[in-house]
Amino acid sequence: KDRDMQADALKILLGAGGEQLLYQVLKQKDENARRLIGALGDIEDKKTKTILQNVLLDKQYSLDWRLEALQAMGKDWTGEDMLLALQKNKKLPADLQDSAGAILMNSNRDEMRRNALQYFKITASAKLNTIEPIEKLVTLKGDAVSGKAVFTTYCTSCHRVNNSGVN
Repeated sequence: KDRDMQADALKILLGAGGEQLLYQVLKQKDENARRLIGALGDIEDKKTKTILQNVLLDKQYSLDWRLEALQAMGKDWTGEDMLLALQKNKKLPADLQDSAGAILMNSNRDEMRRNALQYFKITASAKLNTIEPIEKLVTLKGDAVSGKAVFTTYCTSCHRVNNSGVN
């Protein structure tokens, strides 16, 4: 219910021309900005996805922030279509391409998954959506940046860690 109220409030604000207020919040790069990214991702609307796109394209934001914007953008068809268009037009930053490809490979639209295969470098394991056995995974050295990208791409739709994701 709170999420619905948030979404309604954001829609009213955007309808009244309040985009600049949202950008001011996002520039603070604090917990309110993180919550705003998540709330924008919950609304299937071109304006909200454009705001998220601007965050993910802005290198003034850390990779962590841009990955959150990418994940939020990829939650619905409007965002998926915009991510694919960025890749087709060679405007998607290289450091976000693997995560964007994974998001689109998990789309519920067959056509989007086919397009992801065409426009992204998708590994065989990503195509099959499989991971190594746990016995092998525990022997590997971790990479926090890559791990966060994986968590943001695959886990935040159901899990929450450090105020990223949902419960």
